[in-house]
Amino acid sequence: MKIISFLIAFTFFTHAAYSASCCGGSSALPTLITADDKAIFNIGVSHSKVMADVNNQVVFRTDQNNETKQTYSFSGAYQFSEYAQIGGGFNIQSKQREVVTGQEESSSGLGDLFLNSAYEFMPEFYYSKYKPRGLVFLELTLPTARSIHDHQKRLNTDARGSGFYTASPGLLFLKAYRTYDYLVAPKVTFYNPRTFETSSGEEVKISPKPTYQLLTGLGYNLAKSPTRFGASLAYTYKGGKSGEYSANNEYYFDLSLSASYMFASKISTSLTYSDQTIFGPVKNTTLSRTIAFSLQKKFPL
Repeated sequence: MKIISFLIAFTFFTHAAYSASCCGGSSALPTLITADDKAIFNIGVSHSKVMADVNNQVVFRTDQNNETKQTYSFSGAYQFSEYAQIGGGFNIQSKQREVVTGQEESSSGLGDLFLNSAYEFMPEFYYSKYKPRGLVFLELTLPTARSIHDHQKRLNTDARGSGFYTASPGLLFLKAYRTYDYLVAPKVTFYNPRTFETSSGEEVKISPKPTYQLLTGLGYNLAKSPTRFGASLAYTYKGGKSGEYSANNEYYFDLSLSASYMFASKISTSLTYSDQTIFGPVKNTTLSRTIAFSLQKKFPL
């Protein structure tokens, strides 16, 4: 059961960071400890490609309109009491863009910083077929990277963050039963209004409305083997932006398929494929496909 709990946490928490929309959206879940560990540390690498643009309809991009991104992610969490923990992370991004006019551009640098805390308000004192474990968490985003609102490069390749200080409270419910497991995690993100200076020198105040996300997942753990296969579906609804610069609401689905394996040395690996082009409806966004590889080291109590 401990192995299953660890693989559930590792699979969902390590690939979530790669499933965000291209313009600096936050992941569905922060890095959290859900097994009997004192601390965990994750590193990962992913490659994503924008496949389509969505306004009133989905328009798939051609080879002459190419946008890709590589993300190198680092995160961890530390449990300082029986039910409470803290964590954080950052990433380094490399983006490339080519448009139909033949213009090419690339940029690399640090993304936003993330801090999080969590408390297990529904622990599992005794085994139950139905009662899940429950955690409440809070994730804070520090806008250490440029965003789509204050980029300096012509093709926006230096936009690697959201551009806003954010606070994201959420809940996590997870349950393992025999060789199966499930997970449900709702989250809402609040943004602090901010004034940006654009590349033309103009100052613009932007006030984003909250973003709502719901992640659901199912998994199957091979009997007598530390191997797990899983699938998850995340729905994201962004409420638009108001102020001197306004934008309509947007929403999209993110389907992820994953496989993870835990070695005897307390090290686990995970391979995840994520696709935003499969489920709809979608609106006012870009749709990407991502492949990610993650490695996690855990430190027992």
